[in-house]
Amino acid sequence: MMRPSRRQVIAAGAALPMVGCAPGIKRNPHQLVVSLPSDITTLDGATTFLLPNQIAPNLCYQRLLKAQVVGGQTAGVEGDLASAWELAPDRSSMTFHLRAGQKFDDGSDVTAGAMIFTIERILKRKFPSAQALFWYDKAEAPDPLTLHIKLRAYAPFVPHLLTAAGLGVVNPNIVQYAQDDDLGSAWLREHSAGSGPYRVKRIALREEVTLEPNPHFAGSPPYFTDVRLRTVKDSTVRMIELDKSDVDVLEAVAHFEKDWLRQRPGIKLVSAPAPIVLFLHVNNERPMFRDPRVRRAISLAVDRETIIKSIFRGAGQRIPGVLPPGIPGHDASLPLLGFDPVAAKALAREAGVAPGTPVTLTVVGDGGGPSATQLALREALVSIGFDVSIKQIAASARSQIFKGDFDITTQSISLDFPDPWIVFTFVYGSAMIGAGNMSRYRNPTIDKLLGQADAADGEARIDLYKQAQRIVYDELPTIPLFQTSWTIAARRSLSDIPYNFSPPMLLAADKLTRTP
Repeated sequence: MMRPSRRQVIAAGAALPMVGCAPGIKRNPHQLVVSLPSDITTLDGATTFLLPNQIAPNLCYQRLLKAQVVGGQTAGVEGDLASAWELAPDRSSMTFHLRAGQKFDDGSDVTAGAMIFTIERILKRKFPSAQALFWYDKAEAPDPLTLHIKLRAYAPFVPHLLTAAGLGVVNPNIVQYAQDDDLGSAWLREHSAGSGPYRVKRIALREEVTLEPNPHFAGSPPYFTDVRLRTVKDSTVRMIELDKSDVDVLEAVAHFEKDWLRQRPGIKLVSAPAPIVLFLHVNNERPMFRDPRVRRAISLAVDRETIIKSIFRGAGQRIPGVLPPGIPGHDASLPLLGFDPVAAKALAREAGVAPGTPVTLTVVGDGGGPSATQLALREALVSIGFDVSIKQIAASARSQIFKGDFDITTQSISLDFPDPWIVFTFVYGSAMIGAGNMSRYRNPTIDKLLGQADAADGEARIDLYKQAQRIVYDELPTIPLFQTSWTIAARRSLSDIPYNFSPPMLLAADKLTRTP
C-alpha cells in the first residue's frame, strides 16, 4: 500500500485531534464492517497471492486442514473438513477422512470428489495456487468421505500448504456457470461456492464485498450476520470512520496512524511481530546489478535502524540472515547487515558506479505517491551515486515486475506457516523466476540445496537451508531489510480478536462477537 508523504502525514496528524467523538450512524449490532487500505480485485483465492483477495475466501471456504494458532502465530495444523489423516509409511501417499454432514452453500454435500475437482481446476487453469501443489500427483475417492492422494514428492510441510485460503474446497456445481473451458472461474471472481461460515451476498470490486451466513454451514452460526469488507484508501477517512463507529476494524494500520488511534477511548490496537520480511529486490539480469559489489554497496547504504525507528515507529527489527526468529533455519550466528555510507560509496566506485548513473525504483500502489520507506531507500541509492527516479505502478500492473521490467523494487514476503521453504523457494529458487523470484536470481548450487531440502527431514533439512542462507546472505542477490510487525485497530465493543499474524489479514470474523 502506498503511504502519504511526510507533509501529508503531519497535516493529517494535526487535523485529526479536532474531530469530535460524535456517535456514529446507528447500525445493526450484528453488522461487522472491516476497512481495508487495498482493493479486493477477485474472490477466487486460487488465482492470487495478494492478501486482500484472500480475506473473503478464508471465510467462505473450508480447507482439508486449517492452521492451529497459538499466541497469534501458526503453531501447527488441525482438521477443518478432515477429521483425521495419515501419511503412508513409505511417504508415497496421504489419506484424508472427511467429516460427515458438511454442506456447500447450496445445500449439496461436501465430498472427497469436490476436493479432487478443486485441485484439478487449479492445475488445469495454472492458477498461482498450483505452486503450492508441486507435491501432488493424482487422487482418488474410494468413497464420498475418503480422499487418497498420491504424492509426486514428499515434503514435511504439505499439511501446512493445505491450510492456504487458495486451496478452499470449491463446489463442483459451479461448472453450470462455466464459460468455454474455464470450469466456472470467471463466475467465481465475483461469487463464492464454498462450505465455510459465510457466502458472498453482494460485491462491488474495489469498493465493498458483503458476506452473509452460509445457511448450510455445519458449524455454529456466526454472531455477525452482515460482514462488509470495504476498501477505503484515504488513511484519514479510515481513522475517522473507526472513531465514529461507522467501521469496526481497520486492517493494516500504518505506523503513523497508531499514535492518534491510541488516544481514542473507544478504540483498541492489536499488534504483534509478524513473520514478514521486507526485501529490496535488484534485477540481477541488469548488467550493473550482476556485480555483487554493487549489491553490497546498496545494502551498506541503507540505514535500517533509522527507518525502523523514525518511519515504522519501532515496529520492526533487523534480523541476521533472511529468516526471522521462530522460523526453522533462523541463524542467530550470522551478522546483522550494517550501515556504513563511506564504505558503501567506496565499494560502488570500485564496482564502476559513476556519479549520476540512472536507475529506476519501481513501487507498487494505487495512488498517494511513494511511501516514506521508499523515499528513504531512494536517498540511500542517491548517496552512492545513483540518479534515482521513482516509477509508480498499480497493483494490477505488478506483472511488469514479474516479467523483469524493472531495476529495483520492494517486496514483503509473508511466511504463512513456520517453514523456510516459503522464502527460499519463492525468493531464491530459479524455477520461480517470473513469479516470486523477483530478483531473477539463478544459482545452481542454491537450486540443488533446495531440492535436497525438499527430500530431507529434521535437522538435516534445516542444515541444508542454513547452507543456502549463508550463500544468499553473502551474495545478496536480493537485499533483506528487516522484519515488520502488523497492527489492526478495532472498536472496544468487539470481543477479543483471535488474530493470526502469520499470515495477517485473514480475520476470523466468524469467531467475533460484540458486547452491548
